[in-house]
Amino acid sequence: MKALLVFALAGAAFGQDAAALRQDVTYLASEQLEGRLTPSYGLDQAAEFLAKKFEAAGLEPADHGSYFQGPSRERGPHNVAAILRGSDPVMRDEYVILSAHYDHLGRSKGTLFPGANDNASGTASVVEIASALAARPERPKRSILFIAFYGEEEGLLGSSWYVQHPLVPLKNTVAEINLEQLGRTDSTSGPEVGTFAMTGTGYSNLGTMIGEAVNSAGVHIYHRPDEDDFFNRSDNFPFALKGVVDTTFVVAFEFPDYHGPGDTAEKLDYGNLAAVDRGAEAAVVELANSPARPAWTKKPPARRK
Repeated sequence: MKALLVFALAGAAFGQDAAALRQDVTYLASEQLEGRLTPSYGLDQAAEFLAKKFEAAGLEPADHGSYFQGPSRERGPHNVAAILRGSDPVMRDEYVILSAHYDHLGRSKGTLFPGANDNASGTASVVEIASALAARPERPKRSILFIAFYGEEEGLLGSSWYVQHPLVPLKNTVAEINLEQLGRTDSTSGPEVGTFAMTGTGYSNLGTMIGEAVNSAGVHIYHRPDEDDFFNRSDNFPFALKGVVDTTFVVAFEFPDYHGPGDTAEKLDYGNLAAVDRGAEAAVVELANSPARPAWTKKPPARRK
């Protein structure tokens, strides 16, 4: 297992590099991590890996000198969180959050559920975008908090814990962008290449604020009539309940192997994942630099389906 961890950490280039993303996803979805059930040894090993990625990028631990946040410091499960401090002396006290859940379904009756697209793809995207932003010569004006959540599959446990114990003030959190299922282009509704969708576009002006920046990165945002039906199904939702404007970026809402043993690392399109991540990075930078804060345009749902 140590050898595989070293392989996943070694030589991963900063930025949205397809090879680095492949290495991250391959490790997170590997047999050694046992499907990353909450709680489990495999989930704890994934958390250690993510913390090392944040540390290697030079990011600040978010929880009083630790990258780990959760009910217990000594034992998992943990959220894994790091901060990139903003450059503006006033705006740096405001935050944009970029998140993804890193847990999955573990094993059942001896069968491994790797969770490569759901959601090793989103998790790898968070750490590689974090690395890319940390490597830039000029930092965004607002600070950016990067979080990998535990327990999404068990009922949004990690994100729900976070909003009850926020690492930065919720009133100073201008937006929360969550990443889900970014690696597969073979959506059951048709191929999705060079594009992603957003949940909750009918509830806020986030899509309007970031659209031009995403397009400038060579990616576009697509729409489907039921996209808002997915708004309360991922880790953005606990933030919405606390008033934080948020969304989840998704490439394929439904794809073959969803929650199945066939959701393996070799089925992801890493070139497209790298392109989509460049769009997500552009969106985060736009929100971190914009003088205006995003706002709700319609009251979001008050409960989870």
